[in-house]
Amino acid sequence: MLTPVADRRVRHLKPPAFIHLFKAAGTSIQIQMRTVLGTDAVPKINDSRSFVADVGAALDDPAVEIICGHYSFARINQAYLAANKGSPVCFTFLRDPVDRLVSSYNYFRETAGEKWHDQAAAMSLDDFALFLLDNDPRAICNHQCQELSADHTPTFAAARANIEAHFAFVGSVDEMEAANRVAQDWLGLRWDAGKRLNVSSHGVTRRRLSPTVRARVAAATAEDQELIAFIRDRGCFVGQAAERTAKSA
Repeated sequence: MLTPVADRRVRHLKPPAFIHLFKAAGTSIQIQMRTVLGTDAVPKINDSRSFVADVGAALDDPAVEIICGHYSFARINQAYLAANKGSPVCFTFLRDPVDRLVSSYNYFRETAGEKWHDQAAAMSLDDFALFLLDNDPRAICNHQCQELSADHTPTFAAARANIEAHFAFVGSVDEMEAANRVAQDWLGLRWDAGKRLNVSSHGVTRRRLSPTVRARVAAATAEDQELIAFIRDRGCFVGQAAERTAKSA
């Protein structure tokens, strides 16, 4: 379980935003936050036609402490600016892009009604990877850089620049424990690094990818690999936004 600590959190001037990247442990983090803080304190707001209005309403609600959901930095930034709150301070977790692809395959294959369920259910992992590369490249080709840059630019340089400006911290799924020091200092919460929810029960592993297809996926996700290598090298990236938030609280 995520646990509170003494003097639980810095009182933020505005709610921070948790960017839930698809298949990067975001469901586990969100559920843990709601368990400790309460559902009303951590609204889940996914990108939609009403996204800007929905975020604006949440920002006007004094009970809201953290906003989370599937959205890019560019979209959540648009919503905060539209509400005259200034740019948000964000946090997120990344995942190895090959592992993320494999997890996506398992999820789509098991979950009826999802966008690519029929294709994943009928295809091998190799075939599905090639299908995504051809039909939904934004879901796989440097997706994490796209989602974390200021304007959906899918490069490491763009994502790093925006992270340094607007993120309190970024962790990696396979090293979630490293984020605890920052989360504890900044939010007053500690992640349970071993707790995983929304995980496929009998999924295939990356070993099922053929060398040829794995090479294609690696080439298509080179910028994401550079980004996660940067995060891993830091243990947990601590951005300038965390320091500014602490000083202003």
